[in-house]
Amino acid sequence: MRNLLTGLLVFVVLLACVPGQAYRLRYKDVAGTTRTYAMTMKMSGITEAMGTSMPMDSTTSMSLTEQVLAVKDGCATIKMEMKNGVTKVTLAAPPGEKEGKTIEQKVPDFSLQFDRTPLGKASNVQMSGNMPKINGMGNDWINRLVQQGSSMNLPDKELAIGDSWEDKQTLEILPGAKGDINVKNTLTGTRVVNGHTDLVIAITMTMSMVNGKMSVGAGNNAVTIHMDMDMNGKMESLFDPDLGVMVHGGGKTDMAMKMTLEGAKTMTTNMKMAMDQTIDLAP
Repeated sequence: MRNLLTGLLVFVVLLACVPGQAYRLRYKDVAGTTRTYAMTMKMSGITEAMGTSMPMDSTTSMSLTEQVLAVKDGCATIKMEMKNGVTKVTLAAPPGEKEGKTIEQKVPDFSLQFDRTPLGKASNVQMSGNMPKINGMGNDWINRLVQQGSSMNLPDKELAIGDSWEDKQTLEILPGAKGDINVKNTLTGTRVVNGHTDLVIAITMTMSMVNGKMSVGAGNNAVTIHMDMDMNGKMESLFDPDLGVMVHGGGKTDMAMKMTLEGAKTMTTNMKMAMDQTIDLAP
């Protein structure tokens, strides 16, 4: 019996010493490849201004298509098209009425073209189509928007289950309005989906902007906007290491924002929003 217990103890010790599998995450873009994702975002929030509150719920769905135009020295040129977008907004019932109002709007189609390295770093982003434009929006923020699609920054090292990597940036969202973004990614395990063994990545994200300020207009129409914002999110992504592509992303983000307009009059608006979002690669 003593020999048996000793043998089992040795076996357990040796098993613990066996190294776990290591993974090296890379995007493996191939020229001519086209990928299509389905995207959905649900938002629920409330806006308070001038003594009134306005609850609002909305659901937006659209398709996102990525076409790899070329690959040079491992860096891919990708055209991203967002089409067939529809937003349904439900407003709370006004005082004295029983039912709220639902508005359905088509989201204009638009596209982006950008370069992406095997580690997911996006650059040379160009917008086209009817994508909403905000005067002064910095390229660093636009690059970050690309990361909300099917891309994420990957580490230049091998990973074992339980390893983490971080992505910290300070972005100029609007002139004078900078936000600090901190993202922590953790490789938590594997999951078999459609016959492929995907890597499960847990993501936590925080973003803060304190006393962001910008000015618009001139003369009597000049307005100074002060913004404070906090965002916290928990998400999950599935990455196929064999295909070198993200196949799923989703999670929840909570946002609180305070915006004060100073001009001929001063008005403060407070907004709280909860967002649930998913993106899935079509089979």
